[in-house]
Amino acid sequence: MTALEKHFKKLNIDYNSIAFYDSNEFLKQEQKNNRFLELYANYVNEKKYSIEYIERAKKEIPFIAKILNQELKKDGRLGACIDISIVLSRILEKEGYWNYLTKGSLTIDFPIESKIETKYFWSVDDGEFQAGHTWVVAPPFNVIDIALRQQPVSFP
Repeated sequence: MTALEKHFKKLNIDYNSIAFYDSNEFLKQEQKNNRFLELYANYVNEKKYSIEYIERAKKEIPFIAKILNQELKKDGRLGACIDISIVLSRILEKEGYWNYLTKGSLTIDFPIESKIETKYFWSVDDGEFQAGHTWVVAPPFNVIDIALRQQPVSFP
């Protein structure tokens, strides 16, 4: 048993089910510590996955992400990275995949020959913003970003 599993067990949190962050026990801890959800992400990152799980994930997660990305493009909405990442995360959970959302800043440098200026999506701590950018982490994938091209800036 890992240290994180021992910690969850001590708090009566059943860590064996995907999305156990929705459990009452987990939510009680989150009310006491607003960074408690980060432990779920740590658990997903540390968890040992079977070869079969990884092989299935490598095949199915890109398929699911592609379908959802096509729907986002059809919708035409810009700046929907938080909303679409939440939807993708919940779909992945229903399909049996451990995952979590993360947020942060993003800088995109293009090749010089493209003559495209660097694009920045930075986190701000003043105003009413949720995140600079949001994406999904679902092992074996460290970044699943289906909304980047639908951000409110011009991309080629």
